[in-house]
Amino acid sequence: MKKGQTKIIIILLILISFILIVIVFKPDSSYISGNVVYEETNLSFQENIEEEMDGGFVGIAGMCSVSQPFGCEEFVIETTGITIILRNGDVEDYKINSIDIAKCGKIYPNQKIIKGDSQIFNIPCSLRGNTLMKGNIEINYGEENYRVSIGILEGIVN
Repeated sequence: MKKGQTKIIIILLILISFILIVIVFKPDSSYISGNVVYEETNLSFQENIEEEMDGGFVGIAGMCSVSQPFGCEEFVIETTGITIILRNGDVEDYKINSIDIAKCGKIYPNQKIIKGDSQIFNIPCSLRGNTLMKGNIEINYGEENYRVSIGILEGIVN
C-alpha cells in the first residue's frame, strides 16, 4: 500500500465511524423546540443561527423546549413578562389548565389548543433587563385526566 492510500483509508474509517455515531446517538425527538423572537411587536418567525442539541435547538439569544405533545415555537422575554407560543403537535385537542414558568409566574388560561394549532400565552412578571432568565416550564393540560408537559426556557431579558 502506498503512503497516500493509507491516509485516505484512515480518513474514510473516521468518516464511517462518525456516521455510525450519529445514527446510534440520534437526538431524541420527544422535545419540540422554538426560537427567540427578536422584535417585541412582531411575533413572526425570524431566522437565527441554530445548532442541534439533544432534541432541542439553541439559538443565539436563547432556547425554549417542552415535552410532547406541545412544542415551544417562539418566545419573548421582557422586563414585564414572557410571551410564549405553544403548538399542539398531537392528534387531539387539549385544554391548557395552567402554565408555570419558574422565576416568572403562573397563569390559568383554561384555553384549548386544537391539534396542529398554536396559541399565544402571556405570563406577566417583573424581570430585570439585560440579565439571563432561565426557568423550568410546567404545562398542566387535559379535561378530566390532568397531564403535565415539562420543559425549560432561557434567554436574555429585553
